[in-house]
Amino acid sequence: QKLAAEVSAAKKERDFYLNKVDQARVISEIEKRKKDAGGADMLRSIEEKRTVRNFPQSQARPDPVTDKKQRLSRSVLNFIGGKK
Repeated sequence: QKLAAEVSAAKKERDFYLNKVDQARVISEIEKRKKDAGGADMLRSIEEKRTVRNFPQSQARPDPVTDKKQRLSRSVLNFIGGKK
């Protein structure tokens, strides 16, 4: 049963890869045809139309474990530690 699951997963991966290879081949053929028909200007417009997604990064919050700031005042620490 485990072997059958591995074989099934491998088939899915293979099919996905082959699908992507076919898509890339078709896109490159389209670009070649458009380049031949319209020249470099047409190819440039195709490249500009491709979607580029920018995901803004949020600012990281400081880690309380590795943060070097002292959270308690010296007087409180001395009180807890018993030093006067």
